[in-house]
Amino acid sequence: MRTADRERRPPAPAPKTAPLPDRTPASLAGPEPLGRSILLQPDQAVPVPWQDAPEVEADADADTELIARLHRAWRDRERLVIRWRGPLPTAAPVVDEPFHTWTVGGELPGERLAFAVTANTVDARGKLPTFAPLGRAKALGAVVAEAPDLADPTPFDATLTDGTEVLVDGGPLDLDLPASLDRPLVPRVHLVSGSLRPMTARSGTAASAAELAPDQLAAVTHRSGPARILAPAGSGKTRVLTERARHLVADAGLHARVVSLVAYNRRAKEEMRDRLDDVAGLDIRTLNSLALAIATSSGPFQTADGGTGPRTIDELEVRRLLDRVVPGRRRKKLTDPLEPWIDALSACRLGLRDPHEIEAAYGGDVADFPAVLAQYREALQRAGALDFDEQILRAIHRLMAEPAVRRIARSVTPILLVDEFQDLTPAHLLLIRLIAGPAGEVFGVGDDDQTIYGYAGASPDWLIRFAEFFPGAADHRLMVNYRCPPTVVDAAVNLLSHNRHRVSKQIAAGNSPDQTAGALAGLAVLSGDPQIALTDRITELVQSGVEPSDIAVLTRVNAALLPPAIHLDHAGIPVVRPYGLGPDVLDRSGVGAALAWLRLAAGPAQGFRADDLRLALRRPPRSLHPRITDWVCEQRSVKDLVALSQRLNREKEAEAVAGFAADIDALRTAADGGATTEAMLDTIYHDVGLLGAASQLDRSQRSARRAAHADELAALVAVGRLFDDPAGFEAELRTRLDAIPRFDPERPPPGVTLATIHTTKGLEWPHVVVHDARDGLYPHRLADDVEEERRIFHVGVTRGRSSVAVTTSGPPSPFVAELAEARPADLPWPAEETRPATLPGTGTGTAGSKDKPARAEPGSAEEAARRQSLTDWRRERSKADGVPAYVVMDNKTLDAIAATAPDSLAALGSVPGIGPAKLERYGSDILGLLATG
Repeated sequence: MRTADRERRPPAPAPKTAPLPDRTPASLAGPEPLGRSILLQPDQAVPVPWQDAPEVEADADADTELIARLHRAWRDRERLVIRWRGPLPTAAPVVDEPFHTWTVGGELPGERLAFAVTANTVDARGKLPTFAPLGRAKALGAVVAEAPDLADPTPFDATLTDGTEVLVDGGPLDLDLPASLDRPLVPRVHLVSGSLRPMTARSGTAASAAELAPDQLAAVTHRSGPARILAPAGSGKTRVLTERARHLVADAGLHARVVSLVAYNRRAKEEMRDRLDDVAGLDIRTLNSLALAIATSSGPFQTADGGTGPRTIDELEVRRLLDRVVPGRRRKKLTDPLEPWIDALSACRLGLRDPHEIEAAYGGDVADFPAVLAQYREALQRAGALDFDEQILRAIHRLMAEPAVRRIARSVTPILLVDEFQDLTPAHLLLIRLIAGPAGEVFGVGDDDQTIYGYAGASPDWLIRFAEFFPGAADHRLMVNYRCPPTVVDAAVNLLSHNRHRVSKQIAAGNSPDQTAGALAGLAVLSGDPQIALTDRITELVQSGVEPSDIAVLTRVNAALLPPAIHLDHAGIPVVRPYGLGPDVLDRSGVGAALAWLRLAAGPAQGFRADDLRLALRRPPRSLHPRITDWVCEQRSVKDLVALSQRLNREKEAEAVAGFAADIDALRTAADGGATTEAMLDTIYHDVGLLGAASQLDRSQRSARRAAHADELAALVAVGRLFDDPAGFEAELRTRLDAIPRFDPERPPPGVTLATIHTTKGLEWPHVVVHDARDGLYPHRLADDVEEERRIFHVGVTRGRSSVAVTTSGPPSPFVAELAEARPADLPWPAEETRPATLPGTGTGTAGSKDKPARAEPGSAEEAARRQSLTDWRRERSKADGVPAYVVMDNKTLDAIAATAPDSLAALGSVPGIGPAKLERYGSDILGLLATG
């Protein structure tokens, strides 16, 4: 049943603790298996049912160890005598603090203690006893049972409207508990949701009817409390999650409305709906739809004062709002000036990170980020809008600051089944923990070995440390990979043994070799030219009867998909290009520069285009003053460029322009002499120096999230081998890319799927090729977490059901060798580098301060002259771009450049305040200024 069809019901009433005048503490003790504790004054006598129970003394200042002891007694249904001093802590704390002070491991003050001493406890400190679950049942319409013998526990707690005598429970959900009781039990999860429905299961009948393997069945029929389900690739993760939901409703007799499934994305949500189509009333949501409902008090999360009604906005409107608050919005030369801001906004909010920390991490690309963040969030509020990340923050804030919102959320979702747990960001994990509350009824399914979104804040720690976030969690491990052939499973086990930061697992293959794949079944490593190896492999598969749509080619970065697309298309094999792989890829900075050089080399001798000259001048940079650059771009031939160089007064500038003309002339001579496209690109990359310049720019990139300039250049030369004529190369490439059908989820065209590994989580194909596994891509040379890179490779390898091929070239990725050999168990791990003790989102909880530093005085006359030249350049550039001067570059950064006088892009990129965007935008201008003195 869809969320919109879900049964509407009024919000659950607040917990009731009204005195029960016809009962004594002893009569409320209940059967022993229910484990009810008792709360007494320090000097009160202990009633008979608890006289053999352990005693503890506590007050509102209980330390962490004592709180854990009390909570453990609740979880294990251990009867305690709790001698309490003073008032109870509030069960409805209010926290209203900036988001970057929140921590994923933190808790609302006093909440766990209040829960542990009241949830399943008879409070006998007053003249009349109270028992919160029974008070709640009475408020819902149950009739409290009379106690014929006030000295003994009653055989039941209350009578329902249909005459059913029931026990009511304040303890954890326990699917086997009703076996030893002689009355039906109304579980706590029903009471908090506003239902008096008893559980229907009995001993021996709460088994799942699904056909499951033993490890899957153990997870599905998990008895009680939170649980971590470690689900390696191909182990039936989604099946276990959905069968758990069916088991709770169909076998254990829980009301469907207390079971909420949380999917990572819409595709996963729709798959869950399809699998549970026969179970009416389940709530299945994505993380964001769950957060949005809480943030807006919509649907079953509606509060007494109604919903707040903010609308949601997509990335297009996010950009419109950002364009109003981000300095320098009219910059012309950067392809996407808002991209770093969008990334930074997400990293800050979903990572629960201090805005000042983000500004420093982005190296000048998001100058004055704390102020811009505040202005952007204010703009959202004025517009009555929530973007995706703000939905999460708004929900968390309301859960922390508004007890009524928190109570209703927990009444709507008392049991959470969470998919892809390893992919949660710190904000996502905090949201789940706040909704679950101290009861912690979370069934978390995931695989730490498939954590590949570290750039977004995902961490294997969420599963490794699951029991810290959800105390008392059980551990279920799925141990069989039913998807992949045995040789692939063994290779994946070998590969992962080289990672240290993981949960150790024993994984076996459950998939017999696919005889239909013949000699191609299992794992193959194909060396040599990766494009030839790829084409030969897929040709062989197709000739053996495999449909192209049953084949996927997976790469580390999007740029690496270009060669497979063109080579396979050239070979007559139908392919489906993903989003982001259209003709516009040829306009990206690295590829665009290479093609500009080709146009200068193979185009008309008298028809140079100004845009081509400007691109070629910038990559590699010629260290020319901006005014000289403008003059160069006015020339229309090599002859004109030589003439310009002869008119320049400064020797360095004249040599730079003459050298530029000589490079173009040499390329034109090679083209006229019949040089192939590949040979021309090789000359542009190595002799002209484009590859070196691209590599310097790449070294300043913050992460390996997106393809680097060098990745794009490598992809272009791999395609260039197919088309010898450099003059027609670009047009041929654009035509072919435009003709390849684009993926359409509604009507997928037949053809080989092309995708990056990051986009394939949860997907599988009969045949997979992990393409171009060379060193520099696996691990990516820009990545700083080799273990995550190994996990990315592992995800790619485990997508295939019948065959998996890995194409590689020299030098191959070290991961290829690791597929064949496990790390020796007795080999000591190298000493780990010292790292911060906190995870993203678990930091100090205080905002950093931003003090304005004093201006540094120049150390020499040369430095002062450089500083003045830079100031003059900044003034001209700010006027040209229509932005304030500080937006182009702040004084602190100009001081550092003047002091260090960098002479290369790499050196300039190491200056604090110069990030990838500023290096790309201003690097050539600055180096030109410094070179001319």
